[in-house]
Amino acid sequence: TGGRFVTVDGQNLAPSVPVSWRQLQQVRVQVIDRNPDAPKRWKLAVSLTGRAGSSHAARLQQDHAIAIDPRSGYGELPLFEMEANLLGLYSQSNQLDARLELRLTAGGASMAVLNVTRYDADLEVQALSQTALLPQEALASLSAEEVAQVKLRALPLLSHTLPAVDLVQDDSAGTPTGRWRTTALDMSQGPWLIFPGPDSRLQLRPGLWAPQANKAANAGEPSRCALATAMAFMDPKARSG
Repeated sequence: TGGRFVTVDGQNLAPSVPVSWRQLQQVRVQVIDRNPDAPKRWKLAVSLTGRAGSSHAARLQQDHAIAIDPRSGYGELPLFEMEANLLGLYSQSNQLDARLELRLTAGGASMAVLNVTRYDADLEVQALSQTALLPQEALASLSAEEVAQVKLRALPLLSHTLPAVDLVQDDSAGTPTGRWRTTALDMSQGPWLIFPGPDSRLQLRPGLWAPQANKAANAGEPSRCALATAMAFMDPKARSG
């Protein structure tokens, strides 16, 4: 007797590896009950939470029963059949880091867990090097052709008239690096929201870029808006002061 989360090609999904919303259609729940004459009560409990360890999002939950074939003791639930219900639950939170926890239980005992995130990977925006980066684990999982298909755009948050601009990915000897420089963005228009383009190979968690405080003090550098200046401080008390 047991249960698991598995992809359509038979790959088991470990609870430590989150699955993005876009990948969820390829996942199904499989259950084997060795006592089909008196099967356990199998259930998929879906909870909406914040990032692991966060208490800022209230926990909301849905329960979905999993039917067991009395002859074979086998049960399966493709998650794409629950897409509308899962999306409705996910829409209850506007947090970028909200996640769905899918927990398979049998008679109240936990058998398997899967975490679902909004994005394929986080986007690393580094102020010191003035770059946006693909995380190493995402970079390692993609071919060079797939990395080249990751597209980023930037939008000035304080302007209602300026359009989003495409960021150019760096390459090394013709090979894409998963690195985009933010030096071309106008400091006076900051802060900037950096986000994936609609045709991007990966849907990355948006990041925020604001020029460094010491840059604004240099002679000849464009002045920044008050919000961009405040955002350069990591300490919340310094920002509010």
